[in-house]
Amino acid sequence: MILVDTLTYDRSTSVLTARYRALSAPRWAAYQYRGVSPDEYERVRAAGPRRAITMAKEIAPAHPWRRVGAEAWTAPGAADQPGPVEVLSGVGPRSRVASRR
Repeated sequence: MILVDTLTYDRSTSVLTARYRALSAPRWAAYQYRGVSPDEYERVRAAGPRRAITMAKEIAPAHPWRRVGAEAWTAPGAADQPGPVEVLSGVGPRSRVASRR
């Protein structure tokens, strides 16, 4: 299970930063989403323990994203780039687990 540990929103750049963590392991990863409106941020913030689900359904599919520290932004829905779930679970498009699916 993946949780959204913290959220930070910069209104001047419309960038939402979410720090995800795995419930069963001490792994975490931080991602940024560009072009997020204040209303979208408030919906995610108000979702409480369902933040990860709200991020997955409303924010990630509609906004360019990048892992914190990366220079390039990834287009929404890019299948060849691992998102937070794949990073935290160790499963990505090039991993051995993913190739067995």
